[in-house]
Amino acid sequence: MSTRENKDNHNYFMNLAFNQARKIQGNTGENPSVGVVIVKNGIVFRLAHTSFNGRPHAEQVALKGKENFKGSILYSTLEPCNHFGKSPPCTNLIIKKGVKKVFFSSFDPDRRTFKKSKKILKKKNINATGNILKSKGDHFYKDFIIKNNSKNIFIASKLATSKDFF
Repeated sequence: MSTRENKDNHNYFMNLAFNQARKIQGNTGENPSVGVVIVKNGIVFRLAHTSFNGRPHAEQVALKGKENFKGSILYSTLEPCNHFGKSPPCTNLIIKKGVKKVFFSSFDPDRRTFKKSKKILKKKNINATGNILKSKGDHFYKDFIIKNNSKNIFIASKLATSKDFF
């Protein structure tokens, strides 16, 4: 496969992951809306997104079940979590299920995860690559990045008036 074809494939699967993330956007509580696509043997094997109120995470939904995930490729819109919080680390599940490659769009701005998942996965011989469709990811997670970096909330609103000013 040529480099161009490979890049096109990564972009295609990452766009599918963003489509999944959009399905639950705004309904994940304090967690970001994440989309995941798992590809095995060049075929989309699983599609998933973060669940309502943020749990379970998209990776946990995608990797659920007894199917054989060994050798698969996981595309995620956000760096997988690697810390224990209200749910176990997604990196542990990725390792346990035998995923061979992980591609993600944006690094998670949460300090507990930021740029750590890639290192954890690489130590387990899982190729992890970030910044796939980076500008799209940074735009998609703009509010989450602002919230994490400033501890302020991001509010979007819409205001409209009629021609007679009502």
